[in-house]
Amino acid sequence: MSASPDPTLGGILSLDLSTKTGWAYGPAAWRLRRPQCYGTWDLGSSKVSLAIPWAALVDALGDALTLYRPSLVVMEAPLPAQAQKHERVARLLIGLCCMVELVCYRWGVECREQNAIQVRKSLLNNARPDKADIVAWCRARGLADLTDHNAADAVTLWFYAAALRS
Repeated sequence: MSASPDPTLGGILSLDLSTKTGWAYGPAAWRLRRPQCYGTWDLGSSKVSLAIPWAALVDALGDALTLYRPSLVVMEAPLPAQAQKHERVARLLIGLCCMVELVCYRWGVECREQNAIQVRKSLLNNARPDKADIVAWCRARGLADLTDHNAADAVTLWFYAAALRS
């Protein structure tokens, strides 16, 4: 019988990347039932320059890595460029993923992508649920104050990654 993982060591930071990035953090201990904390980062507008949200993400992620010291950062994989409605949106999202990978590489933190459809199908039994359904799923797991769908996406990603990790 092995000892259970220490919840104070490392943990998982999950990210739902967009100009309003959802995030969730918690140790990947089998006995935990939900992330410790979650919220959103407003990365600003990309109408002037895509560098604005990219730089804001680098800053916010650096702050989160300093505060939480996760052993894993997991982000929703972006849709392929051809699946996006606008080229600029594709560049924004792929650029955000690149920034996460770069920061994690520099910090020596493992970084992974996860397909959102796979996460939702696994947890909610629905590959394409409404945003309200994702929020309701999270609230049913004790996160009564969660109302933002970006944070809810990050929370579901955290649950999925924690289940794989513990």
